[in-house]
Amino acid sequence: MGRHDASGLIAAFQQHYRDLLRFLVRRTGDSDRAADIAQETYIRLNATAAETTGVENRKAYIYRIAGNLAIDAVRREGRETAWLADHAPDDMIADPAPRQSASPSTAIGCAFLRKHWTPCRPGPG
Repeated sequence: MGRHDASGLIAAFQQHYRDLLRFLVRRTGDSDRAADIAQETYIRLNATAAETTGVENRKAYIYRIAGNLAIDAVRREGRETAWLADHAPDDMIADPAPRQSASPSTAIGCAFLRKHWTPCRPGPG
């Protein structure tokens, strides 16, 4: 694909952007994530334009890239959600409280942390 074909893909992307964004919102259920995927699609089009041979249907090509990226994003989110469900934050703390046999300096350090440290809590999702 020459420089002219690459600019044609970008022009087609710009021409179909609103429809592509609606397509991605339906795929992902989230307008922010859809916009991120549309941006990633644009980046992919720019990166692979020189390597791609003639594209007969530019709109279909763009939608294929965007659709594949949406599938990847939804799958990744599913894996992350499953992992977080299996690994509750309390399970990730190695030693949440000092043992009775802890040295005095450890106990003092833990008391300082309890007094001055505010744990991060996830906000409402």
